[in-house]
Amino acid sequence: RGGPCGPEARGEVGGGGGGGSGARPRLRPASSGRTAARQASMGQAPALPGGWQEDEEVFYVGVGHGFLSGDQLVYGNRGTVSGPSTVKDGADYRRVAVKFPGNSGPVACFVDALTRSRPTETIGGSWKIGEELVYNGAVRSLDDGDRLLPGGRCEVVGPAPDGSPEGSAAVMFPGHSAPVITASLSREDEQLRCTLLGSCLDMCLATPDKLVIPEKAEVFALSGSGSITPSSANSSSRRCCRG
Repeated sequence: RGGPCGPEARGEVGGGGGGGSGARPRLRPASSGRTAARQASMGQAPALPGGWQEDEEVFYVGVGHGFLSGDQLVYGNRGTVSGPSTVKDGADYRRVAVKFPGNSGPVACFVDALTRSRPTETIGGSWKIGEELVYNGAVRSLDDGDRLLPGGRCEVVGPAPDGSPEGSAAVMFPGHSAPVITASLSREDEQLRCTLLGSCLDMCLATPDKLVIPEKAEVFALSGSGSITPSSANSSSRRCCRG
């Protein structure tokens, strides 16, 4: 089908660098037409890039994404090699066509995004595919105009390239055109959550015996037993939370 196996994921500042992880087949050029013809005359199937064979089972280990047709590629999905890539953009020697269940037709996948063994479910040390994380890095603008904002939610869609910082993963932000590679990630329950009203605060300023619930604009005091009771403090006190 027209198009390679998905866009490359971007670095935090717009650099390239997609790709898969795990056990990857060695990348080999496709056989020449003369070699393929000789193999066909001998009753052998022409060699495919990466040493793959038609009808061989593969697992996708690249960055997940969707196509305009509605078809999708998901990290860890199992498929079947259906033949050579026919994109005809000069890079077919690095791809094979793969049919994944649920898709309308084969997709031309780079051989380094495929593996013969089922990949691990955990990437980047502790993240899982499909998990929702929070971006905790600095404000950044990407080359295509997309922006990364602290506190933005994103979905883990694949592994970061080899050599990326520890904890990196490919994540997709709502409204972005392509995934982003970043290590500035955390789970929401690991975040120190503050509601900023009126002005931006970098730190929570509540005292140890006070817990402010910004949504209700009420101040609660922690009793000695650990229970929470309404305080007589004015509701216009500093509105922060203690994590």
